[in-house]
Amino acid sequence: MPRPRVGDARPATVDHAPYDELFPPRTGNLCSWCDFARHCPEGQEAAPRKEPWAALPVDDEGPVDA
Repeated sequence: MPRPRVGDARPATVDHAPYDELFPPRTGNLCSWCDFARHCPEGQEAAPRKEPWAALPVDDEGPVDA
């Protein structure tokens, strides 16, 4: 983890409460695909996590020989 720069006046932690009030989570079926799901308890409860390749069609024919 990078060290803060000398003289950096930014706080070590961020207060997320004001942003949570302005931008509340809107849960739904798309929470399964959301990149922020691991940080969002509401999204985790709304829909089970899906792998990125879950929407690809299944190839029933097997491997293609070259």
